[in-house]
Amino acid sequence: MKTSHESDASVRLWLERKAIRTGEFDPDFLRESHLREWILPSLTAFKQQGLIEDVIMEVSSGKEATVYSCLGTKKSGFPLLAAKVYRPRIFRSLSNDALYREGRWVSQKSVQRAINRRSTMGHQFMFERWIEDEFSVQRLLWNNGVDVPKPIAIKGNTILMEYIGDENGPAPLLRKVKIPDKDMDRAFRRMLTNIRNMLGLNVVHGDLSAFNVLWWGGKAIIIDMAQAVDPRSNPNAELFFKRDMAILGRHFKREEEAREIADSLWLGWETGKI
Repeated sequence: MKTSHESDASVRLWLERKAIRTGEFDPDFLRESHLREWILPSLTAFKQQGLIEDVIMEVSSGKEATVYSCLGTKKSGFPLLAAKVYRPRIFRSLSNDALYREGRWVSQKSVQRAINRRSTMGHQFMFERWIEDEFSVQRLLWNNGVDVPKPIAIKGNTILMEYIGDENGPAPLLRKVKIPDKDMDRAFRRMLTNIRNMLGLNVVHGDLSAFNVLWWGGKAIIIDMAQAVDPRSNPNAELFFKRDMAILGRHFKREEEAREIADSLWLGWETGKI
């Protein structure tokens, strides 16, 4: 069994090889603070747990997180996995995060005060719980048949999950796909089924758009549950839900229908019929 030091060194070598392969190698690459603080610890832990064998490439990078594709193991159950590594400064780039935090988490008054003050303690608590909540929501949805990637493990600031795509690259975002006309209605109805099932599980995505849906194998896969809210506790959930539905309808050129369905679904949820 490799020691922690040896596993850490092997992850460093993977990342260095990736930088050399892409022609972006920088002599200071392995000394950057963000690499030490939020990439190495989590990826090393997954290696030690026998869930990944190698880091293949960077799949995508945004303000909140970077996603890496990894070679999975027999233990993980998948040949390829995606590691979503969150940056510690997620809340600096998340617009109106307080709207999504309402109704979440905190019973301890001292922690709530720290959050309100945006102290180091409060920020760390929010950061850790935000990621834990995303993992829990994604697991709940996958276990109940919603079209999301299967979550595998969580460690620190990283969620390890099923990779949607193949060895040639990740699945494209829905916004980049031209769905054949004959498949548009089926795709739209499947998305509605997923959204209805999510609402029945007391989950509102909160940021659903063609930017947060992958298209693979003729099916839309919903991703990025970080901003999901529970309509039982978040007073903004109805606003988020109907906004999600309107944006989805606009993409499929059925906005009016989507708005009407949103009203019906929300009423069904409120009356316990969903």
